[in-house]
Amino acid sequence: MRRVLYVLSCLAIASFGLVACAGGTNVDGPAGSGIGADAGAAGDGGDAGFELDGGGGTCVPKTCMQLGANCGKASDGCGNVIDCGSCAGGAVCGAVKPNVCGNTCVPRTCADLGATCGPQGDGCGNLIDCGSCTAPATCGGGGKARTCGSPLGGDAGVCTPKSCKDLGVNCGPVSDGCGGIVDCGKACPNPGDVCGGGGVGNVCGGAPPACVPKTCAAFGYNCGAASDGCGGVINCGSCTSAGDVCGGGGSANVCGNVVSCKPRTCADLGATCGAVGDGCGGIIASCGTCTAPNVCGGGGVPNQCGGAPPPCVPRTCAALGATCGAVGDGCGGVVASCGTCTAPNVCGGGGVPNVCGGAPAACTPKTCAALGANCGSVGDGCGGVIDCGTCASGSICGGGGVPSVCWAPPPCTPKTCAALGANCG
Repeated sequence: MRRVLYVLSCLAIASFGLVACAGGTNVDGPAGSGIGADAGAAGDGGDAGFELDGGGGTCVPKTCMQLGANCGKASDGCGNVIDCGSCAGGAVCGAVKPNVCGNTCVPRTCADLGATCGPQGDGCGNLIDCGSCTAPATCGGGGKARTCGSPLGGDAGVCTPKSCKDLGVNCGPVSDGCGGIVDCGKACPNPGDVCGGGGVGNVCGGAPPACVPKTCAAFGYNCGAASDGCGGVINCGSCTSAGDVCGGGGSANVCGNVVSCKPRTCADLGATCGAVGDGCGGIIASCGTCTAPNVCGGGGVPNQCGGAPPPCVPRTCAALGATCGAVGDGCGGVVASCGTCTAPNVCGGGGVPNVCGGAPAACTPKTCAALGANCGSVGDGCGGVIDCGTCASGSICGGGGVPSVCWAPPPCTPKTCAALGANCG
């Protein structure tokens, strides 16, 4: 009779859609069969086991607290169902563990989001205030969402004038990169140098190389007076062999045996300046003078004028890549104006000398789609807030661990008696 009542109670409980046949076997087994002696000991494996009272075969029902349950309906281990309550605050029964309230959405902080300004979504459908920016910086103004900034790191529109040393120049007026002019010196320190004379704007250069006088041996001379190549005269001696005369063999300033020597002219010798030997032991006092800054032999060719620096060609605004302010032309002069800038840009404000710049970059607000969000309020990256909607019934905004994305808890699948290892109750 007891077996029949037991089976009927299982069927009655099953009609509620619940499986409550917990641990243990038939407590009504025959004596000596071993059945029922250790049936469903509390705490074994799975589940709702029951306890036998001191040999009388009575099942002691468990409470929600003993089962570790705080929501939903659960088996008391003796074939009955107990109600363990409901969840509060949006928590879901069984979201993490059966019959236990849970909520997997952890609100994010400003630090978690890497945000230093503006209202931001915490990933769970709420807003947090991450602060404000100090003018002229704006939230997202530097091109990075949720961060205060501007093109120049907070100093937009402020141009720092450069010095001669910064610009690598040492003479003449030159642009300071902010529309002004800095004077880098009136004259070059080295004799013969001129500003821009070496081909580099606002840099001293162009002094002719020093002329090194040559010796008789260097020329291959052994007699007579000859030019040293720098406008001076050297004496190469006299001929000692009988019959030899200086230049007698046809080579200037070389002893040779001929009847007569024909003196050379400046033109014959290709000389245009200074004193030069005539090849027959005589001296041509002067083949001419040089016009400053050229000097005789200054270009490296004896008795030829040379050494003057190449002319300095003034540069234009276009050649200098300048679009605003005054600028040095590289030859000691000034181009008064290469143009003006339209506000809020300033000359040199973007960090490039004599080029307009410095206006704050525009911040483009992001959409819910761009942020990958489909629920709750989120920051648009420019200090604003957008509403990305709500989740369907049963879903939680951010519940799956992804901020501002709807998540539905997996359905709770009822276990069978076999899965629970139970065959009664």
